[in-house]
Amino acid sequence: MLEYIIEKGGYLNHWKISKLKERYYKSESDTMEAKIDNSWLDKGFSIHQYPCRKEFLAEYRNKKIDFKSDLTAENIYFPFENPKVERSGFWFLPTYLESWAESQIDVPKTGEYKFILKTCGGVKIWIDEKEVIDFRPYTRNIEKTEEFTIKLKKGSHRLSLFFNDLAERDTLYYFSLQLKSNIRIKQFLETEKDLSKVRDIENLLDSAYFKVDTYREREIKLYFSESFAEDLNLEINAGGDFIDFIDGAKKEVVLAKNKKVVELGNVLEYPMGFNHFKITVSIAENITISRYLTLQIYQKELIYSPADNLEKRKENNLKFIIEHGETIAQKALAMVSQKTKLDQAEKILRTELNGIEKRKDCSDFYLVPILWLWIKYRDDVFEADFWNYTEKVIRDFRYWIDEKGSDVMWYFSENHALLFHVSELLAGQIFPEKEFTNAGIKGKNHYEKAKKRLKDWFERFFAEGFSEWNSTAYFPIDLIGFFALYELAADENLKKLAKKAIDMTFKLIAYNSHHGLMACSHGRSYEKELKGRYVNYTNAISRVSWGVGYLNEATNAQVLFCLSDYKPDPELKKYVDWNDTAGIIFENSQGKDNFVDLYLYKNSDYLLTSAVDFKAGGKGYQEHINQLTIDAEALCWINHPGENVKVGFGRPSYWAGNGYLPRVAQYKNIQFLLFDIKKEHPVDFTHAYFPTYAFDEYLKKDNYYFARKNKAFFAITAAGKLNLVEKGINQNRELKSYGRKNSWMIRVGNRDEFKSFEYFIDKISNAYLDIKAEEIEFYDPEHGKFYFNWGESLLLNDEYIKIKHTDPMGDLIIEKNL
Repeated sequence: MLEYIIEKGGYLNHWKISKLKERYYKSESDTMEAKIDNSWLDKGFSIHQYPCRKEFLAEYRNKKIDFKSDLTAENIYFPFENPKVERSGFWFLPTYLESWAESQIDVPKTGEYKFILKTCGGVKIWIDEKEVIDFRPYTRNIEKTEEFTIKLKKGSHRLSLFFNDLAERDTLYYFSLQLKSNIRIKQFLETEKDLSKVRDIENLLDSAYFKVDTYREREIKLYFSESFAEDLNLEINAGGDFIDFIDGAKKEVVLAKNKKVVELGNVLEYPMGFNHFKITVSIAENITISRYLTLQIYQKELIYSPADNLEKRKENNLKFIIEHGETIAQKALAMVSQKTKLDQAEKILRTELNGIEKRKDCSDFYLVPILWLWIKYRDDVFEADFWNYTEKVIRDFRYWIDEKGSDVMWYFSENHALLFHVSELLAGQIFPEKEFTNAGIKGKNHYEKAKKRLKDWFERFFAEGFSEWNSTAYFPIDLIGFFALYELAADENLKKLAKKAIDMTFKLIAYNSHHGLMACSHGRSYEKELKGRYVNYTNAISRVSWGVGYLNEATNAQVLFCLSDYKPDPELKKYVDWNDTAGIIFENSQGKDNFVDLYLYKNSDYLLTSAVDFKAGGKGYQEHINQLTIDAEALCWINHPGENVKVGFGRPSYWAGNGYLPRVAQYKNIQFLLFDIKKEHPVDFTHAYFPTYAFDEYLKKDNYYFARKNKAFFAITAAGKLNLVEKGINQNRELKSYGRKNSWMIRVGNRDEFKSFEYFIDKISNAYLDIKAEEIEFYDPEHGKFYFNWGESLLLNDEYIKIKHTDPMGDLIIEKNL
């Protein structure tokens, strides 16, 4: 028997749980209406309701759900730090999800017991086979809460629980059950299997960690703060997340008795990329316990120096992608272009075509390179049956929401909208006189519709820029569309617009990069972009363009770029790889009505950037608001975690995005942040990414932490007590400060401004600082007196530093002197 003590505010989060039931949810096809203006970034994606959700709600809102007395639990859910019982994930097709769970509680006395139930889907609970609550908000990733009270007799009671939902792409599928009464109860799980070692294994896996977030060479080592009294078999599964299609790796290793470290194999045994590691221990038949960690793998041995000329760099990059790239359509296109591994290429393409035929989400990402394949290589490779199948898929596809469909493809962001329109244009261009079955129109009609849609898209784009600003995840997706139009479009005006868009995007990459590394504020981000900087897509683009950046497995836009005749402006190289002692200030605005105002300061030693005053105090999503970059591993940023889970599925997650957004101000190399986290949010702290292993030296002085890498150094502090986390996954790389109201400050410097790191520490630590939860006053030794609060613009020496509302390309200023 497993037993856990639950006190007031605690969660009942250990359950026997059934195997997840999944089935494709078939619904009637229908059209949709929506304004494609990126309003979902403000209001949430639930503003767009797919036809399948309407049908699901009609079917399940009041559907009778009977108690299952013969419930067989196949496994046990071990939550670690997660208060929820969670099975969240990503489903590319509309998928019905259903689970059953069972637990028991022991209450110390007869009386009324209050609980709080939370879910985004539907939950029904029975206690001792009697229904106590049936709660079905079905609000698609928007958590809803219901409180209930149940009278219980002293002693043990059996809880049975059903939860379900409809998965549409990224889906938060969970429930949480919290004790509200001011009393202590026990939660326990009864089973005939021997679980005597479970608590020790649970504690062991909870203590697992990597000492670094990046491995480039040698053996990968997994460490534990705890040990186990006998040899323990560990199953290791590593690979990309839901949109990183890197080939996975699976290994079995043994953690020796009483040891606290185990080798997982050489870096060359794992795929290049940001890997999710699943560490699993089998406890008994059908009962396992798993812990998730992340690690960037960037094999030093595979990297070679860039060639001196663009064409050779393009050629070399295609060869690298063929060997190490993501297993997607673009990789197959690279193989075809080089006339190599054609059997493997066809296998990849047939897999992609099958997904497009089913209308899996992100089909538009891979249909574009398949259309490229048709236009460029139709007569060169593969047998007729392949091309017949390809034509069928192209002509059966759903190209926009005004056509009927029952899929959950995402149409509503700027990158997806662009690729749907590009796909429609090229498909119509290829088959002008043939009928397309889904819309019931000819290709030439699709072509004309797409031309109009693309004209409107570009008109908005050049006026507003990227609402998903500076996104290293989504710039490369936009570039898929731009390069396809530039290289393949029959319409000369569209080719010119695409060329202009590529020029603009490359210029933004250059301005926002530090020695080939585009590590700045992002409109949308994932943990893999923030902690996996070597393998960011945009860094590979910089490497091909200017010979400065990082060769990696990035495949999406890379292949199309390398197959095109596009030549980036060589003058941009000096901004990508800025080596002058003078600083650069770049201020620009992105999105409709100055959706975001961006401020960047960089010199040869560091880059500091922020989204100034962006939705200050409001709920966040995937926005990455501030960033200090010294190199690919020596990084720092501050955020409010969107969830407690260290490696989870939230948008925002623990490291990427913000539960509640800060108010941010920046002047050159100093940055201020104010947080006001609402009571209903479960995370009551803010934190900074502070990877001590990546610095040459660091130290704590008073409530400051100081760090140095090469000639750059910085100080970071907060109003709340600041401590370096020393246990768990994030040990020695997380600075945590508790308090729902809090303020932070970062001050960056180098040896051109301060003669030494010691001098910098002395000057900053002795400067006047009055930092409170809602305001900051600081006398900087170089700039003067700063004052920042919630109500006014940043004050410097009694003058307001106003936000500069500009345009997408903004203002670039090169300082004469630091």
